[in-house]
Amino acid sequence: MAVVLWLRRSLRLHDNPSLSLASALCQREGLELIPLFVVDPLVWQGGRVGAVRLAFLAEALADLQEQFQQRRSRLFVREGSAKEALLGLAGELRGTLRHVIFEKDTEPEACRRDAEVVAALTQKQVVVWPMHGHSLQDMDELVARARKSPAGPPLAYNAFLKVFDQMPPPTAPLPSPSTLPGPPRGLPGGVLPTAPAPASAAPGFVVDDTEVGAAFLKSSRPRGGERPALQRLGEVLRDTDYVLGFSKPETNPLSLGCSTSGLSAYMNHGCLSPRLFWHRLEAIEKEGARQGKASTTPPQSLRGQLLWREFSMFLGYVVTGLDRVEGNDVCLPSARWRGDSEAQKWLL
Repeated sequence: MAVVLWLRRSLRLHDNPSLSLASALCQREGLELIPLFVVDPLVWQGGRVGAVRLAFLAEALADLQEQFQQRRSRLFVREGSAKEALLGLAGELRGTLRHVIFEKDTEPEACRRDAEVVAALTQKQVVVWPMHGHSLQDMDELVARARKSPAGPPLAYNAFLKVFDQMPPPTAPLPSPSTLPGPPRGLPGGVLPTAPAPASAAPGFVVDDTEVGAAFLKSSRPRGGERPALQRLGEVLRDTDYVLGFSKPETNPLSLGCSTSGLSAYMNHGCLSPRLFWHRLEAIEKEGARQGKASTTPPQSLRGQLLWREFSMFLGYVVTGLDRVEGNDVCLPSARWRGDSEAQKWLL
């Protein structure tokens, strides 16, 4: 009997509620653990994702695989759509798959995919556990609190902060497990994906092939993975004056170096827990206040950037059709400019 931990944007061991639940179920019911990553050809070969991002993701998976192996486990890989891969794995396990656990996503396309997967697995009598983890707050609980307002869910940042402040504080981060339940014997592991060359990853993607350009890309791009993420977090938070004085409007988006924390990619792929970041920032701010040091506040501060991230995910979750123009609850209808005399007013 087995539990599948379907990893998408929770590519870490620390503060991973889905992994904690999977381990607890294995221990309680005597089950085996199958950490799974699905390689979707639309992402890895369809040109939808750039080569640099794919390289980062491939490194993150390799880092996670090494950490699993140190704990006598491993990351299993299957190819295809999520539905195809999970149903195929259920077939390989011949009726012994009992639970599938995954971290909830908030983006509209991902929510549609997850609903389809949950329906298919439920028909196979598999218990599915969508878990909170990628955001500071459980998004379902945050939306439920927002809907209690007569004005409905907020669509502006400051109004969102009022709702966020009504929630309990983000939970304390969970520690990394020292051991993990073992996987089934004889189950093929699959092959970890590698990033394609930039020229083949995305049609029209221009690569600077000069020595200077190649050296810049090699030296400046962050390396993917949980351990590089934690190392970068430590480097950022070590400079407490930088943390207390951080102001987003003063950063330079055109800088060749990293003008901000450099943690966005790690947060996006779940290599770094937002709750760990939040509580580490909070501790520095409290110590600064104890020493009489002033600190910036949201929305300019580093904690404000975490709240912008939370607000963005909240909008993706609560606004119907946010990923498209037609059928978007908050987007103006498409303008038909051809033959419209009003369009002339917008021409220079």
